[in-house]
Amino acid sequence: MSSGKYHYLFPYEKVPSASKILIYGAGDLGQDYLLQMQLTHYCEVVAMADKNFAKYPPMVVPVIDSETIREWTFDYVVVALRVAVAVNAVLGVLKEQGVERHRVICIFERTNMPTIFTVDRKEETDTLSCDENDVSMALLITGGLGDHVIQKRFLYEIMRLAPDFPIDIYAIRHVDFMKYLYSDCESVRYVIEDIGTCYNTNRGRYTYSMLIEACHYLRVDEFKEGVEL
Repeated sequence: MSSGKYHYLFPYEKVPSASKILIYGAGDLGQDYLLQMQLTHYCEVVAMADKNFAKYPPMVVPVIDSETIREWTFDYVVVALRVAVAVNAVLGVLKEQGVERHRVICIFERTNMPTIFTVDRKEETDTLSCDENDVSMALLITGGLGDHVIQKRFLYEIMRLAPDFPIDIYAIRHVDFMKYLYSDCESVRYVIEDIGTCYNTNRGRYTYSMLIEACHYLRVDEFKEGVEL
């Protein structure tokens, strides 16, 4: 299993077990946190708060207006945001609602992930495009078979803009299918099975590195300035 699965794991290390918590953010990440608590019973979720609370369907806990947080009793607020750009606004709302800063738990993407492997696993090829070319791109691709087919349109656009730019694809699953899917793309040099930390280990060696998570999330991990597509 890829360590990328845990980049947005619930912040267990910051919240004591059996705490009563309020999750701020009712979107995909907040719902994922709620599901983890439902499965593990690690904490009791009293409610989820969101400024757009009215758009969400009923859940197993109340979804409340963020302006009514002061009316609820809890030990901690766990902020469910993928990126930190909105954190100051959230902290401002919570402060207005009387929530002390030490009771607000904010953990965004976990970039320094541990590994369960004592030795790096050898992949099918020890050769990478970054070893053979001055410029290169690495793409870590996740999702199901349908996602991979749709993602190919995105890669076609990259190849249209940079037809001579070599690309390595790191795939967590469906490696054989990916090799077949991109067999007509000369720009795709290698499809590499990544069941551990291969992409995270090598991404800094490429000119550009990017995660494509299914068909709804992109993350640029490496962007060396001064090199044009």
